[in-house]
Amino acid sequence: GPCPLDSPGAEITCEDAFAFANRQITSGSTSWYRLCLGFVSTAYGGTFAGYYSAHTAAQAVTAAGAMHRTSLDQTPRGALLWWGATPGNPYGHVALYAGDGMVISNDVTAPGAIGIVNFDFFATHWGHPYLGWSPASVAGVTR
Repeated sequence: GPCPLDSPGAEITCEDAFAFANRQITSGSTSWYRLCLGFVSTAYGGTFAGYYSAHTAAQAVTAAGAMHRTSLDQTPRGALLWWGATPGNPYGHVALYAGDGMVISNDVTAPGAIGIVNFDFFATHWGHPYLGWSPASVAGVTR
């Protein structure tokens, strides 16, 4: 169904983003290696084009006041989930929230592949600190 963050008349809805992600999963594509921002941006029509990394995009989202910290059950389906940089990965991470504690991300099931994992995967497997969630479109940040 509709996602709470979709604006009326949105060109690309979260259902479109989920459909794009599903096509990546079912096709077996492995073209998303270390391209988390490219993946979520492309899923929503190129919203974060021009940002170097999830880390720099997350900084812009935070500066715009659009980074939210709520419990997972209060995180809207279709939101972008952001994780901070680590010494081993200065680029941070971003993924698409599917709801019910599940996250659609690159590099989780195989390098470059898109897969679906539990929210806790990123802390337990990669050690990334969770920063919060944002809409896919942020005034003054996304195009």
